[in-house]
Amino acid sequence: MTPRDRSKQNWGIKTRKWPALFALAGLTTLPLGTTSAATLDIESVRASASGDKRGPRPASAAIDGRLDTRWSANGVGQWIEADLGRTHRLDRLDVAWFKGHRRSSSYEVQVSDDGRRWRRVAAGRSSGKDRGFEAIALANVSGRYVRIVGLGNSINGWNSINELRLDGVALGGDAVPPTQPLDDDRGAPAPRPIIDESPIVGGDEPPAPIEEPAPTAEPEPEPEPTNADEPVSDDPAPAVEEPTTEDPEPQPLPSGTPAPSGTIPVLVAGPGFDSAIPPATVLSQEPGGDETAIARWDVVPYQEFESTFTVGVLAFHINGIERVDFSLDGGPWASVAEPTLNPRTGVNEYTVALDPARLSAGPVKLRAVAVPKVGLYRALPTLTLNADGRGELPNLGRYVSPTGSDNNGDGSRAAPFRTVNHAAKSIADANNGLADGGTIYLLPGEHVLGGSPGKVTTKNRWLTVTRAAGVAENQVKIVGTDSRLKTRLFRVKDLTYQRRAGRSEAMFPADRNAEDHLWIDGCELIGNGRLDKAHWYQKSPPYEGIYVTDTSATNSKDGFLDSDLQRNVRLGTIGSDAFSKCVLVINSSVDRIDKSGSSYHADVYQFGKSPDRNTNVIIYGLRAEGDISAQGLFCGDDRKLTDVAVVNSLFDNQNRPNPDKRRVFQISSPARHFYVLNNDFVGIAVFRTDVQFAAKNVVLEDNRFLKTTGVLGLPSNWDEPGVTVLPVPPLFD
Repeated sequence: MTPRDRSKQNWGIKTRKWPALFALAGLTTLPLGTTSAATLDIESVRASASGDKRGPRPASAAIDGRLDTRWSANGVGQWIEADLGRTHRLDRLDVAWFKGHRRSSSYEVQVSDDGRRWRRVAAGRSSGKDRGFEAIALANVSGRYVRIVGLGNSINGWNSINELRLDGVALGGDAVPPTQPLDDDRGAPAPRPIIDESPIVGGDEPPAPIEEPAPTAEPEPEPEPTNADEPVSDDPAPAVEEPTTEDPEPQPLPSGTPAPSGTIPVLVAGPGFDSAIPPATVLSQEPGGDETAIARWDVVPYQEFESTFTVGVLAFHINGIERVDFSLDGGPWASVAEPTLNPRTGVNEYTVALDPARLSAGPVKLRAVAVPKVGLYRALPTLTLNADGRGELPNLGRYVSPTGSDNNGDGSRAAPFRTVNHAAKSIADANNGLADGGTIYLLPGEHVLGGSPGKVTTKNRWLTVTRAAGVAENQVKIVGTDSRLKTRLFRVKDLTYQRRAGRSEAMFPADRNAEDHLWIDGCELIGNGRLDKAHWYQKSPPYEGIYVTDTSATNSKDGFLDSDLQRNVRLGTIGSDAFSKCVLVINSSVDRIDKSGSSYHADVYQFGKSPDRNTNVIIYGLRAEGDISAQGLFCGDDRKLTDVAVVNSLFDNQNRPNPDKRRVFQISSPARHFYVLNNDFVGIAVFRTDVQFAAKNVVLEDNRFLKTTGVLGLPSNWDEPGVTVLPVPPLFD
């Protein structure tokens, strides 16, 4: 079988053959001007931006030392970055926003050491009141690359910056007053001065405080110039990615409005979905024409958002993805033809944005359809989120302390309750029986989850347990669970859990009679050792949905098995399975698996037996390297793989004694539409034709298989019918 030509596909993923991100835009290198306030020793700065075409508003305009030039880009997720040449410690980023006194700009600040892996270090909105520089505190951050991701402004979707400074240092020379007004797109004389009379460069004065505007205080849109001869105005008529008409009966195929390349479209809501998406039918006899797109939401459902919220979908097919169509509450479909960086997740994926200012408070529903270039589309399950752009949804809070009282406390910080369950009940009692959107704040000490009563109702929003404001991470610890809190949507955020010595207990028991969902977010979990057989959450009865984000776990038998999403998860010192049976793993890692002294069948990733654990599975950016005494990617002969993508991952289990006993890649079952793209496998790889392996549309593309002997080689039986290797051997490296 020879799949269709993929030479023109845009996978939206970084491979070892691609240049660094800033090379996409064409760099401008400028000497760093001197200033009396300089604290950084930088010889030169290079600026780049998404979609930078060296036009009249290039990235270089933001570091040229002038306040009458600017960088501009339209669309949520557009970015500008500076390469400082080497790693620096950074405490403050100063931004002079275009029209900063008339509109509030939303942003994220990210830093990177290598230009590829980014860390979010700040996020917020400009004041909308300042024509000069506004300071963004970076809290002792270090990095070589600094990126600002624009999320639009309070009037439109444009992101525009006149000038940037780091720690008070101008990046392209001292900023000077403009030769033309800052707020006039047409270049006509302005009726008033546009910069403050106080100095804005150098000097010892402290940075101006950043004021978060209330939602109701956003400036009203002002009339914008309509001069047809002005090609570079950043306030045009409504952008094509923000349609204003509603499609009364959405038809996702093929009526979606295409989003311009490199932009993130903002969805427009409709009156609600009134029909189901019809099933896909085979329309092509080309290879792979009968295979369904592999696609999943990269978002935890039921979240609430008060500002612009980006939603992503990861999608793959052996013939390439033509587009992903999105619709919000039955509104007009928007088509996204290529992945872009989702600023909220840091993942290159098919991304759209939601603006809560345009939505009524409460649940909103999204649909997405992944359409391959040749093949069958996949309609993703409807996703529910909650808009709250004006702060109308109830968000009640209660405090809990190990020294508090359920009898005499009132849940305030001064008089906290003693147990989490009692605090949850108090929130529900004050909100018509619902604990939706409630937050339980833990005060310093060691806490045990539980208490009485054991059940509260949540329907559409998460009930969250987290540490109280001003309480350091090391001051609060959960040490066990005495009784379950029965509720549909339960989230733990930014907490440390350390299992009690000698206790083999699940941290989060499930309710047998409810469709419970669990979200572990930003936590650190510590078990009683790699031979401790307790799971982090109760597996039987199972949760309806398990989501783990930005979390680490160590000293346990397993990682987070049978989950629905793991993103930015770090595992260390486990005894058996790391990521097995998770249907979506993104940018996660494990550095030690040691099964010695046990009979465990240890695997980095083992596919599950049930169809919901071996169908439509995506493993993206998984890294298993270090002290790995386990098989790598494994599928037994008692299951079947269908619609599976393994992308941009590294599996290396050769750093332990007797490496020949551990296969890094072993597929023993039938496999259909199994797409392995741009991975490194270090160890023995095999398709087990001696067991049950049989292939249909199995494609290995741009991978590197390295045997234990140190020579390149493909999996045994790679030339079986139904398996295609690209490029054709021996040119696969």
